[in-house]
Amino acid sequence: MSADPSLKAEERSALVLLGLLAVIVGLYDKLPTDSFVNFPANSPFPHLTILVSPLLANLIGFWVGYGTCMLFYFSDDLFPGSKLWTTFRMFCHGLGWTFIGLLLIIGYFSVVAEISFFLPASVSGFYWFIATGGEFLLILIIGEASFRRRGLVRRATSIWLSSIAELSRELKSSIVDAFESFKGRKKKKREQLEKEGR
Repeated sequence: MSADPSLKAEERSALVLLGLLAVIVGLYDKLPTDSFVNFPANSPFPHLTILVSPLLANLIGFWVGYGTCMLFYFSDDLFPGSKLWTTFRMFCHGLGWTFIGLLLIIGYFSVVAEISFFLPASVSGFYWFIATGGEFLLILIIGEASFRRRGLVRRATSIWLSSIAELSRELKSSIVDAFESFKGRKKKKREQLEKEGR
C-alpha cells in the first residue's frame, strides 16, 4: 500500500463504515422478519408502517456496494503506473461514496417527510420548497465529496445567482422598453390630436 495520506484516511473511514455494516447485519439477523415501525402521520392515514427487514436489506445492499467499490479503490498495487487503472480506481471511489451518500439522502428525505406531517397546510408549500433545495444542496455536496471535485457547490451557486441577476436585468430592460414605447405612443397620439384640433 502507498503512504498517501488521503488513502490512509479512506482506509480509516472504510473501517468505520464496514463496522457499522456489521452492526446492521447483526440487527437484521436477530430481528423477526415481520418486525415493523409505525411513524405518525396525519389525516387520512393515522401512521405509516415501515417493515424493518426489507429496509435493512436495502441499507446492507448500499453498504455492500460501497465495500465492493472500495476494494477496487484500495487495490492501487494491482497495475502500478497504469493511468486507466488509476482512473477506474477513482471512479470506484466516487461510486462507493455515492452509495453512502444515497443512505444520507434517504435519511434526510425520511426526516423531512416525517416533519411535514406535523406542519399546517398553510406552510407546507414553503416547507417543501426549502426541503427540496436542501436535498439538492446535499446531493451536490455528496457529488463533490465523492468524486473529489472541489468547488462544484460554489460554482453551481455562482451560476445560479448570475442567471438570476441576468434574468433580473433582462426583465428590467423589458419593462423600461415597454414603458418607453408606451410613452412614445401616448406622445404621438397627443400630437395627432393637436394636429386634428388645429
